[in-house]
Amino acid sequence: RSALPTSSLVSFVSLLSQLTSHIIFNGIVDQSTLPNPMSNHSINNIDVTKIVESDVARWSCVVFCIAENLRWLSKLPIDIHI
Repeated sequence: RSALPTSSLVSFVSLLSQLTSHIIFNGIVDQSTLPNPMSNHSINNIDVTKIVESDVARWSCVVFCIAENLRWLSKLPIDIHI
């Protein structure tokens, strides 16, 4: 059994992509500032649905890209009202 939570990472990429798309769609920031382009199934042109669980190098790259995009999100000048 893999030590990587691959299905969780696939779901997280999808959710992060949706959040990022919402921010970009609403004009809060320009898409060109996003460190790693995303879609519901990929980050930085890596399709996370096609990576085998044992490919630790690619999963590590995915996790690094997720971290870069989360850092980018954390620095956005967003005033959120709930």
